[in-house]
Amino acid sequence: MIQCVILSLIEFYCLMKKLVSNLADIHVGEMIRQELKRQGRSITWLAQNVNCSRENLYKIFRRPWIYTDLLMQISEALNYNFFKVCSDLVDAKIRDAKHLWHINIRRF
Repeated sequence: MIQCVILSLIEFYCLMKKLVSNLADIHVGEMIRQELKRQGRSITWLAQNVNCSRENLYKIFRRPWIYTDLLMQISEALNYNFFKVCSDLVDAKIRDAKHLWHINIRRF
């Protein structure tokens, strides 16, 4: 029985580690670039609306992360809720991890 519990905890740890590494798959900079393109807006337009340089926007597009205050400005300028999109992606990844956990725990 103790061996099953230890094995379950090890599997849980591995699943959580996988979940955290999968969260790195969320690339906010790429999401912003894609939405800007979808709306047919230019980088110059966005730079003017969030009061930053075009060069800084190019750097943002390359980064998987962003400061929340800047993401709020970009969300408002594009009228697009990046926070909800990120939250939905995280929720889906957590659901997947829980599902895998339940499948694995049923074996015992």
